[in-house]
Amino acid sequence: ITTDGEETVNGIRAGLGILKSGGIISIICYWGHPEGKTERKMVIDYASQLDPQYYHVSYVTQPNNLEKCPPELILINKK
Repeated sequence: ITTDGEETVNGIRAGLGILKSGGIISIICYWGHPEGKTERKMVIDYASQLDPQYYHVSYVTQPNNLEKCPPELILINKK
């Protein structure tokens, strides 16, 4: 199953709209195929633009294994 970057970002946006203070959204990016690379970029770009006054964004990757496109974790915590 391949997901779509635009739909994923819309889902994150909707989730943030109902997320309570202290809540967390977790996103796993599987980017070992062309659509996955596009979706990953869209999600990272969106999360990077969130206002740090309201959200804490964490990004976990394996920098010593990037050539194998390991799954990556993005956590968005509403302050």
